[in-house]
Amino acid sequence: MAQPWWYSLPHAAGTLSRCDADRVEQALSDDPELARHYDLVRQEFAETIHLNERLGAPSARAMEKLFAAIDAEEAGAPRRRRRRISRPLSLGTAST
Repeated sequence: MAQPWWYSLPHAAGTLSRCDADRVEQALSDDPELARHYDLVRQEFAETIHLNERLGAPSARAMEKLFAAIDAEEAGAPRRRRRRISRPLSLGTAST
């Protein structure tokens, strides 16, 4: 049975174990349509990496704004307090 198209993504990234990589290679050699899809995945993967590398790092100002927004969000968020239970709760009894 042919593997789904997404199965080859980790293989394209080189993150499969040797055993799983061998299984993918066998599936690709047994199924020309799967091999065609895999080639398209590899091309798109390479194009995505190339595009991301061309984008470069964000400017220092953009990073400062991001971190300031994160800090402001954290400062405005209510802190959760943990309640300690000093004695065991008994089931079936209500305390008032």
